[in-house]
Amino acid sequence: MCAIQILELESNLLKEIPATIGVLGQLRRLDISSNSLLDLPDTFIGCGELRQLCLHSNQLTYIPPSIGNGCLKLEYMDVSRNHLETIGEEVRKLIDLTYLDASYNRLALIPRDIGNCTKLRFLDVSRNQLTTLPESFRNLTCLESCNLEHNIIKVIGSMISTIPFVHANQPTYSD
Repeated sequence: MCAIQILELESNLLKEIPATIGVLGQLRRLDISSNSLLDLPDTFIGCGELRQLCLHSNQLTYIPPSIGNGCLKLEYMDVSRNHLETIGEEVRKLIDLTYLDASYNRLALIPRDIGNCTKLRFLDVSRNQLTTLPESFRNLTCLESCNLEHNIIKVIGSMISTIPFVHANQPTYSD
């Protein structure tokens, strides 16, 4: 098993990541942001120690299920500035997740079981195409910051009152 714990590959011209990424069993931080990735291999199941995953500024359209199934210690995930239309339901298994940035994508829905991520403190899903929030959203009682700006949400319901700091296209007032 490889002993690499931190792998920084950001700001290159990568178009793919080899499937052998899954052999990096001691990997704790992976940054492959600002590349030209269209997809990721479904071999993250072997990255059981991964804590931080930076995938922003690529061209990804989906997150492979192996991230939710294999990276159960994941605390930080930045998938912003991609072309994501969905974040898989596997995210419900990421119970240690404290930071999720999925802004600037094409998300129409937040996974219905996002509320299983009860340690989530920061959530940014701004600049997507969200129309509603799942009922489990009310379970995110540790949220300190939740950015919902620039979506097409019409109703947020009473669940939003449990969140201390929310940006949701609120009007600004001046004197």
